[in-house]
Amino acid sequence: MANTVIDQVKIWITPSVITILGTMIWSDMQEMKSDIKSLLKESSSQEAKIKSLEQDMSLIKSMYFKRQASVPAPHKEDIPPAYMIPFAKHEETFDIAKYLPIKPTTEI
Repeated sequence: MANTVIDQVKIWITPSVITILGTMIWSDMQEMKSDIKSLLKESSSQEAKIKSLEQDMSLIKSMYFKRQASVPAPHKEDIPPAYMIPFAKHEETFDIAKYLPIKPTTEI
């Protein structure tokens, strides 16, 4: 008699366990499907943004190098050697005394 009760319980529990596991797997699959769809949509929008940024960068580079190419480089003969460039003191390049109301004194 005990064997028949256990067999009856197995007969009722096995399909219900399989049904529960099947519905859990099905719901997980549906969730993964929706996640994948949203990720693909987001990925395509980011890919479009990346393409537009690459186009902007190529445009900026082309304009920058075109501008650089249009400005002629100085000839080597026009640039004096470094030892011929005169040094200037601060006072020679910018005289602060004419902007001050009181004349600075050099006495200490």
